Amino acid sequence: MKLFSQFRNDPRLLQAPLLWTYAFAAREWFNHERPHYVLLVTFIATYATELLVGWFRYKKITKPLPALIICPSITTLCYSPEYSFYVCAGILASLSKGFLLEKGRHVFNPSNFGICALILLFPNWFTGITDTFSGLKLVSGWFLISGLFNAWNSKTLSISVSYLVAMYLCFAARGFFFDWNIDPSTFVAFCINPVILIYAFHMINDPATAPKNLTPRIIYGTILGCSVVTLGYYGITNSHFISLFVLSGLLVPFKDYLNKKTVPNPI
Repeated sequence: MKLFSQFRNDPRLLQAPLLWTYAFAAREWFNHERPHYVLLVTFIATYATELLVGWFRYKKITKPLPALIICPSITTLCYSPEYSFYVCAGILASLSKGFLLEKGRHVFNPSNFGICALILLFPNWFTGITDTFSGLKLVSGWFLISGLFNAWNSKTLSISVSYLVAMYLCFAARGFFFDWNIDPSTFVAFCINPVILIYAFHMINDPATAPKNLTPRIIYGTILGCSVVTLGYYGITNSHFISLFVLSGLLVPFKDYLNKKTVPNPI
């Protein structure tokens, strides 16, 4: 019971080991070409950056939990033939937490910022991937169950569910009205794509950067889901990461309004 209460008080204690399990499985049993040592080196560089920023900016020792979440997210959701780009993405993610602030709060999801920065700066060398865990529906089931539990534990389930529902509905509408060659099997594969589930349950619902109250969270997730499909329709690659990056920046002027305590303990 004590351990369960610790998970509820700090959801990162559950999220970090889940993400490291995904990162290990991606290399060990699936087709991700990133070696295990790259994950370790990325963590060391990311945490070292956090320690330096924390000490020189705030005069305190930073805990390793944020870096333990950033590194497996970047190294599982992305691909680069040059392994140093994973390290660069982790360092940029940590720097964004220390310097891209609004009223003391970081503006962007750190992992997503590091990923977007590398995608935009080096599009031929760094990209998001969608087929890391392809081929096994049981794997999708595991990601769905563990992801739902993580989102519930972090009290952000409304964001993840509204995001997925909006994205599925928009994708179905796109297939019906515009892409007549999208068959049901393609739609099902899209819905249970493990990487999409990781993104939905472990990145967009970052409690530090997402809205705090229930209604804004549902709107937030819905806008993200619709924008991902819309950008993809117009040929914009990595639309998941780009949508979150843009929306996070646009929310800055409205953060105080959105985070007023109107709904206690939103899910």
